[in-house]
This record gives sequence, C-alpha cells and structure tokens, in this order.
Amino acid sequence: MSLAVRALGAVMIGLEFTALDPTGLPVIGMDRRRPHEQVVETWEGSDCTVTAVRGPHGLSLKVNSDYGLGSTGAYAQERLQNDLPLLVWPRTRSIFFLGLGTGITAGGALDPQFPGVRRVVACELVPEVITAARKYIANFEGRDFTGGLFRDPRVTLLAEDGRHYLMAAPERFDLVNGELFIPFRSGAGSLYSREHFASVKARLAPGGVFVQWLPLYQVTEHELGIIARTMLDVFDQVSLWRISFQPGEEVVALAGHREAGPLPACDVDSGAARRAAVAGKDHRDLGNLSLPFNSGSILFFYGGNLTAARNLFAGYPLNTDDRPVIEYLAPRTYRRAADHEIPWFVGPRIAKLVDKLQQICPPERDPLLAQRSAAERRLPRAGAAFHWARLWQIMDDEAQCRQAWQRFVAEWTGREEGALGAAFKEREL
Repeated sequence: MSLAVRALGAVMIGLEFTALDPTGLPVIGMDRRRPHEQVVETWEGSDCTVTAVRGPHGLSLKVNSDYGLGSTGAYAQERLQNDLPLLVWPRTRSIFFLGLGTGITAGGALDPQFPGVRRVVACELVPEVITAARKYIANFEGRDFTGGLFRDPRVTLLAEDGRHYLMAAPERFDLVNGELFIPFRSGAGSLYSREHFASVKARLAPGGVFVQWLPLYQVTEHELGIIARTMLDVFDQVSLWRISFQPGEEVVALAGHREAGPLPACDVDSGAARRAAVAGKDHRDLGNLSLPFNSGSILFFYGGNLTAARNLFAGYPLNTDDRPVIEYLAPRTYRRAADHEIPWFVGPRIAKLVDKLQQICPPERDPLLAQRSAAERRLPRAGAAFHWARLWQIMDDEAQCRQAWQRFVAEWTGREEGALGAAFKEREL
C-alpha cells in the first residue's frame, strides 16, 4: 500500500511538470480593464518581475504586474517632484534620489535651468528597473524622457538599498529626494521610520533638506499624522508642499530641514506674469489656466509650517524600527479604504488641513517665509483658494467656486478681493 501511494505521488508530481507544465504559465498578468495595454518586455529578477508596458498614455514601468513606477504619460508630475525642491532651494549642488523608478524625476536635476547641480546620485533597489528605464524611458519614440540621466558624467546610478546606502555612506548631500513610496507595500514602512529619518538627516550638508513625497490617494489621515509626527521628532523644521491640486489625486511633500531657518530669498519678480495668467479669466477657466512656474511663484505650492502646528500631530504614535506602526497598519487600512470604510486623505480633507496650518501660522508671519516679499507671502493663500475652487467645481457648486476663484485671484495678483468682485460682476453683465 505504501509503495502504491508513493508511486501515485511520483506520477502526480510528474504530471505537474509535464502535462500541467507550470513553466508555460504567463510570467505577468494584465488588467482586463485596460485592454489597450501591451507588454513590450519583461525582466524576471530575484525578487520581482519588471515590465515595460505601452498604453494609450505612453510607456510605463510596472513591478509584479500591478505596482506602477511611473510613465512617460505622467512626465509633467514626475518632473515636478524634482523641479519644485530645486526652485525652492536653488543653491543645491548635490542631490541623492532615494528611488529611481522611470528616471524622469532624477533626470530633471540635469536640466539647464538648474546650472548649479554638480552631482546626482540615484539609488534603485531593483536592478531590472534601471535596465528598463535605460532601454525604454531614455529612448521612447525618439525622445530621452530622463534628460540624459544615463550618459551625464555628473550622475552615479546605484543598484542597492537606498536606506542602507545612506546609513553607511560618508558623503553629504544638499538635498535628499524620496520617491513616492506606497505605505502599504511590504517593507515600505521602514522608509517612514524615525531611524531612517535620522539617518537621512545625518547625510545632509549644512542647510540641507530632505523631501519625502506622499501620494495622498493612498494614505489615510492616521498614516499621514504618524509620518508627520515622526518627521517632526527628527528634523528641526518641517514644512508641507504639494504639486497637485486635482481633487482625489493630491500629492504632497513633507520637507525636513536640517536646521531651522528661513527659505532662501528670491530675486525673480513674477508679478507681471501672474497677473497676465489670469487677465480676462473667471472661475469657468479653471481647467485652462497656464500659471507661471518659477522661483518667484513657487510659494503657490507651499501648504504650511508643520513645526509651528506640531500640536496637531502630538496624539499620533512614532513610527520606529522596533515599533513599525506603518508596516502593520497600512495594509489593513488599505483594505478598509478599498471597501470604502475609511477615506483617503484627499479633496476637502487635505484642503482643510492646509487652511488649519495657515490659520495657526499665517504666511505673512511665517518665519520660514521671512526673506520673501509681501507679494510672495500671499501665494500660499492663493494656492489654498485655488484648491478649494477646483473642489467646488468638481462638486458642481458654482457660487462657492466663484467665491474661491475671487479669493485666489486676489492673493495671486495682490489686488483687493472687493475690486475683483466688482470686475467679475461687470463682466457678467
């Protein structure tokens, strides 16, 4: 009997590797809701599978079929993750990118508009991601979307764990730029720990800044509070920035400053360009505006001073290596958010937080903005009003949208809101 059972087991195992042949199964799976996507090439690594996928919005890179690393179609937003910090801190000479992805963000540092950049180090955990970005993102339809990242002598590309590298490397950087790490991915929680933040701070040069990007459409209020509280425990100064005002798709950055002190002064006067951008426009033109994006207008993206409002986050726990709250909490909250039990921290939720930050520490009295002009210090309120205008537009409340628009234009141009209201009524007539 025993021999018969063993023989049957051997036959079944043989069938699995012959008739059933698992080697014939697909290496990756494609989302049937996206029938227009086409796999261009696949790389099987030791711990994941990387895929280059062509779709209606360009070429994207994915890990294990579903984890998107970015795409040529998202070029503008990926560039903003580089451009915003360099416009705020223009004296940056050396940058460390914690995560490479498509290479679009890191490549932005090589743009001629940032002539001061002398050294770029980009660290990517998965070697196959570097291979895919080099082969396809750097040469897609005859264009190098990485801005010469793979051939510029100022660049060093590392295929290793970025956190471990920062713990051991003796080099210091003016800026450390952390990619959009999804908190509920396994292992990502360690990139929001107190120990990691302390390690990054130790690698910053005097006056250096650490910028960690967060996708609010994958973060709950509780997780944002934990990350903010943990960063506030490490850095002398923490500020909030954002690059997306699209309701439901908001992306923010928590900037940890090595030392407390004001942002660098700006010698660019963007007043004329700002006024021209909204001349003859009203709230119905929200989706068609072309606002100037330069060092003179960059405070439009400033959300507020988290250090001045640190009491808002005092009740949240610290995320540490020995108490990895994010690592265990985020997957659970992801499932609950997917089932609509709890909301992501987008739309009115992040807009209300920005309002609260600016109420606690008004931009005109914010010590971070002490070296900026009075007109520039009005721009954070312009950004807050603009966001609300977009939200009211989505909610189809024209009256509220118009009022938010008028507040935006008043702060954006430096004009009084009453005069703008009169001009709006005249246009309506």
